[in-house]
Amino acid sequence: MINYLAYGHNTNTKEMTRRIPEAVLRGTVELHGWRFTMEHYSNIVRDPGSSLKGVLWSMPESKLGKLDWDEGYGKNYGHRTVTVMLDGKPIRAMAYVMLPRYFNDNPPSKKYINWIADGYRANGIPLRQLIHALEHRIDHIRDAHGMRKREP
Repeated sequence: MINYLAYGHNTNTKEMTRRIPEAVLRGTVELHGWRFTMEHYSNIVRDPGSSLKGVLWSMPESKLGKLDWDEGYGKNYGHRTVTVMLDGKPIRAMAYVMLPRYFNDNPPSKKYINWIADGYRANGIPLRQLIHALEHRIDHIRDAHGMRKREP
């Protein structure tokens, strides 16, 4: 079995079990020293002063290839071994980290955001994590296109 940290789309239990029916939800976890970000898809980046919440899944190693294909492993994302905290205990898990060549200025879709929000609600992950990442994404897109926030 392999432990997998989901922080975006795969926090949504319905979506994850559709992708990998053999996956077992172990619980909500915390990852210290990393920050959740929203590009056109979700990502995590190293940030020593931050932490993020996610979902820990266990699944047969034989199913990793299917999940890799769904996530665009090698093209869009790479693997990273991280240590998450589950009920106060450290557990090593694999996480996907976006590759630099996959970044772009497109915003995430409403459907994608809703999948994540549903997963966060179902697993007790604070929505502020998603909202904060989306606010930063909007600011980035505005800056990239020379747009300024409108004053109220």
